[in-house]
Amino acid sequence: MIPLWFNITWTYLIISDRSLAICNRTLWRGCYEAHCFEPPMIEQIVFRQSKKTFGKRFVVSLQILGNSDSEDIEMDSATFDMFEAQASHIKHVFPNTHFIRE
Repeated sequence: MIPLWFNITWTYLIISDRSLAICNRTLWRGCYEAHCFEPPMIEQIVFRQSKKTFGKRFVVSLQILGNSDSEDIEMDSATFDMFEAQASHIKHVFPNTHFIRE
């Protein structure tokens, strides 16, 4: 039996040649939130690795046209590495994509 307070939440990106989707998922609710963007809506995508007090932080920031704030989504290191390995495919659809390791 799994206690009710035990609920894992994760965020993932789906990138295709026609859109980018950001989805949030939990163990109990499944995919409960999804945002879809078409390439002309995205001004810039920045994948950033930065140092924390203990370990590292991995974030993707989306700058949407007409929005002064960026959408920041945290991810794990394996997801970051996977997107970095696929950088050429992502830049083909979203040319203003950057990967930063600090």
